[in-house]
Amino acid sequence: MPQTLAAIPAPVLPPYAPDMPVAALRTAEAFLVTTLRLWLAEHANSVQGPRDWRSGFMAAGLEEDAAPDFDMALRILRAGAQPPLALRDFRHPRLAADEARLLAVFGHLQRGDVGSALTELQYRLPTKSLRWMLRYARS
Repeated sequence: MPQTLAAIPAPVLPPYAPDMPVAALRTAEAFLVTTLRLWLAEHANSVQGPRDWRSGFMAAGLEEDAAPDFDMALRILRAGAQPPLALRDFRHPRLAADEARLLAVFGHLQRGDVGSALTELQYRLPTKSLRWMLRYARS
């Protein structure tokens, strides 16, 4: 008689919440939040930020593979988001509401759950921008 394997439940995202301490995040999540903040600082001021947002990608050996798609996804998100993204200074110890939402979006995409990522973003982006942003964010 063949044995059946029990269904393995899909991993559940941690509950990211506004004002959650950044110190409570795992390394990959803290990397993402810091990179988001540094990226926005550079692009909000149209000058080089306090630190180069690409430095984390370089340290991880992902600059050529991931950095261009990350950059394009955030350019689309920044241009199309209504209201504009509200991220905090890269040194701030707590998450902003938009940062918590973006952590959830990237977590859903990493797990292949595009539908949940769409649900998280559809209130902020027009449909065309949303499709383009997800194309780059999944890379």
